[in-house]
Amino acid sequence: SFLDQIPHAELASGYADADVFVFPPLSPEGFGLPPVEAMAAVTPVVATCSGGIVETVRDGETGILVAKNDAPALAEAIRYRRALTEDLKHAVDRDELALVYQPIVCLKSQHLVGFEALIRWHSPARGVVMPTAFIPVAEDIGAIHRIGQWLFTEACRQVKRWPEPVRVSVNISPVQLKTSHFAASVNHIAAQCGVAPGRITLEITET
Repeated sequence: SFLDQIPHAELASGYADADVFVFPPLSPEGFGLPPVEAMAAVTPVVATCSGGIVETVRDGETGILVAKNDAPALAEAIRYRRALTEDLKHAVDRDELALVYQPIVCLKSQHLVGFEALIRWHSPARGVVMPTAFIPVAEDIGAIHRIGQWLFTEACRQVKRWPEPVRVSVNISPVQLKTSHFAASVNHIAAQCGVAPGRITLEITET
């Protein structure tokens, strides 16, 4: 069964009554599907500093923790935010974005249902950047629309290579929904890629 092929499948034993179970990101190759380029196993990194009362710098949305009374750390966080913002503007053009795929398996049938497409930013200056660190920034500066379009396009191209009825789930920012042409854009991309709308699930991210 598919569960036998998945590391940490023993975790599923506690979810016997559930319809589906979402596993950590894995390569679709393990399920006999075509390989995905730029697969990566990543671990989030949080930078911390000592002294004073520690709090997250909300303006940066970078995951950096700074001391409330530590002016140098705050200044560094602001510089980090500005540099990250500038680099993020060019991430699509520089081909620095990649997707990893998280398998979704039906526990009752032990059949693969699909994959959730998760975005990663391979920044030359920072290494692998998790979406929690850069998506809020992309929303603030308006880059989320182009990044979201890239993500949806790549996910559609990939699911087209997979046999039916394997599906793909794509995260959508609420900011994207505010544009009047969002629905037309996703329909156009799916049609261009030759993917039936029923094979795509759009999930609204929480902000």
